Amino acid sequence: MKRITIIGLGLIGGSLGLALRDPTLEIVGWDTSRNSVSRALKMGAIDTDGKTLAASVESSNLVILATPLLAFPDVMKEIAPVLAPGATVTDTGSTKGVVMDWAETHLPGINFVGGHPMAGKEVPGVENADAALFKGATYCVCPSSMASRSAVDAVMAIVDNVGAVPYFPEPREHDAMVAATSHLPLLLSSALMTLVSSSESWREIRRVASSGFSGATRLASTVPSMSTGICITNREAIEHWIDRFIEELLGYKALLAAGEEDVRTGLSTARDSREDWLAGRDSSPGWRPPPVPGIGEQVSSLLLGEALVNRGRKIMSLYEKGSRDDKEGAS
Repeated sequence: MKRITIIGLGLIGGSLGLALRDPTLEIVGWDTSRNSVSRALKMGAIDTDGKTLAASVESSNLVILATPLLAFPDVMKEIAPVLAPGATVTDTGSTKGVVMDWAETHLPGINFVGGHPMAGKEVPGVENADAALFKGATYCVCPSSMASRSAVDAVMAIVDNVGAVPYFPEPREHDAMVAATSHLPLLLSSALMTLVSSSESWREIRRVASSGFSGATRLASTVPSMSTGICITNREAIEHWIDRFIEELLGYKALLAAGEEDVRTGLSTARDSREDWLAGRDSSPGWRPPPVPGIGEQVSSLLLGEALVNRGRKIMSLYEKGSRDDKEGAS
C-alpha cells in the first residue's frame, strides 16, 4: 500500500486528504494542533495520526507540506534525515521562488516538486475542508533541478486525482503573476477594511455596509499566519503591483474629473475584461486610464521577460511529450 503524508491539516491539507481518499492508499497526517489531527481523522481526511513530525514521514512515498509558508524551513530541516529513499516532497505554498530556494538548502538531493493549487476559501481550518475544492482549478507545478521524472509523475498524479488542471510556470514567473491576482487582492481587501473601520464614522457606516463591501473585504478574513507568510516571501512582486495599482487608481480618479463619457468608457472596459476572463475568452489590452504625471517614473517594473515565460512553456511541453511517449511505448 502506498503511503502519503500530509504535514499541516488546515483547509488545504484537509481538502487534499479528502480528495485523495483511496482504498489502496494510506494517508498519514501531522499537525502542531492535536485538535486538527483529531478532526481530520473523524472526517476521514487522513487514515493515520503520524504522532510526531519525523515518524509521520517515515516510509512515505510522498510528503506534502501544507503548513503556513514560514514554517517550511524548520519542517524541511526536521524531515530531511528521516525521509524514505527516493521519496518525493511537494508543497502547497502560495510563493514558489523562495520555497524552491529553501528546498535546495534544506532538502539536498531530495526529489522536490513545488506545487500551488489555485483554490481556497477565506475560512480556515480542516473543518472547512472540501474534497471538491480543487475541481477544475489550476494547479501550478514547479519541478526542482533535483526532481526525477518519477517525482514529477507522482505530483501530476495528485493533480489529476483531485480534478485540477496542471500548469508549469517558472517559479519567479509564478510569483509575479500570483502577486497580481492573489496577493494584491488580499492586501487591497485588508486595506479597505482597515481604512473604513478606522473612520470615526464607522459605527454609522457599518449600518449601510452591505454585500458589495462584504465581497470586497472577504479576503481580509484570511488567517494572519497564512497571509503574513505570503507578504514576507513575495514582498518585491507585491510591492510592484501595489505601485501599479496606485497608478491605476489615480487614473480612475482622473476619470471622475474628466466627465461622464470617460467614466463610462473606463467602467465598460473593466466590465468587458472581467466578462471575457470569466467566459475563458482571450482579450488583448485596450483602453487604459489616462497617465498621472509623476507617478509613472516612480513605478519600477518587475515584469518578467519572455525568456522566462517560454521556459515555463517548454517545461510543460516536454512533460506532455514524455507522457505521450510513455503511453505509446506501453501500447
